Amino acid sequence: MKLILIEDEKKEQDKFKKLAEKMNDVTFVKITNSTEEGIKCLKENDIDGVILDLELNSGTGNGFEFLEKLKITKLSKIPKIVVTTNVYSDSVYDYLHQNKVDFIFYKKQENYNVENVINTLLLLNNYTNTASTDIKEIEEEKAKQENKLVFIQKLNRII
Repeated sequence: MKLILIEDEKKEQDKFKKLAEKMNDVTFVKITNSTEEGIKCLKENDIDGVILDLELNSGTGNGFEFLEKLKITKLSKIPKIVVTTNVYSDSVYDYLHQNKVDFIFYKKQENYNVENVINTLLLLNNYTNTASTDIKEIEEEKAKQENKLVFIQKLNRII
């Protein structure tokens, strides 16, 4: 699975990098603290997933900006997007789900770790999305993904 990591904390970047080195099925094509670089990499590569830190205090841009730019970027394949954040807000989470985010990890959550983030992306990668001009098809797929996310979120609360 080819991934992009958009994260401003160097220690967190290193954790993801070390884990990916141990895994045969995960490669980071780009690790950056810039949403612009993330979008550029998406345009130039066949990316399967994005790990997006919502707040880039030591970087450029932020997760919201990335998602807005993603909406207007023409891609042959829509990558799976997992957000990692210290923000816990229903309105923020609603926005993220409405904007193609497949899963949200709250960093202060007891079971948060980079392995869970990557394993979630690997799980989600089994569900393929391709860009399409058929609005009905896109909306149906979006509804399916939202239902899966609700289930996974409920499962995480139980765990």
